[in-house]
Amino acid sequence: MNILIIDDDVGVRDMLTAYFEYRKCSVIAVGEAAPALALVGTPHQPDFILLDGSLPEIDGLQLLSMLKSQYPSIPIAMASGQPESERAADALKSGAVDYLQKPFDLKRLDKLLAQSSTGRPIDKDRTI
Repeated sequence: MNILIIDDDVGVRDMLTAYFEYRKCSVIAVGEAAPALALVGTPHQPDFILLDGSLPEIDGLQLLSMLKSQYPSIPIAMASGQPESERAADALKSGAVDYLQKPFDLKRLDKLLAQSSTGRPIDKDRTI
C-alpha cells in the first residue's frame, strides 16, 4: 500500500514513516501541500492519505476539499493535536474517512489501512 503523509511536524512524519514502513507500506512524507498535490495523479499516487489538519500555508480542510474533488476515491484521514469536535465534523462532511487525534491510536490507524487496502467501505463507527 502506498501512503502519503502530509504533516508539517518532522517528528510526526518520521514516526509515522517508520511505523508504516515496518508494516511493509511504501511511504512518502511531505511537510507542505504543494508536493502532495503534485504527487497525486502520478504513478506514485497514494492509496491512502493521512493529512494534518493544520498546515502553515493552507488549512487542512481546504486541502482535503481540493484532494477529494480531484481524487474522490482516495481515502483521506485527517489528524489533529487538538480535540475539535466541530472541525472533526467538518472534515467528515468534506469527505475524510476519519478524524484522528494526536498522539495517534495506532490500532485505529491499522484498521483504517486494512479497510482501505481491501476496498471495503470504511467503518463509520467513530468517536469524535
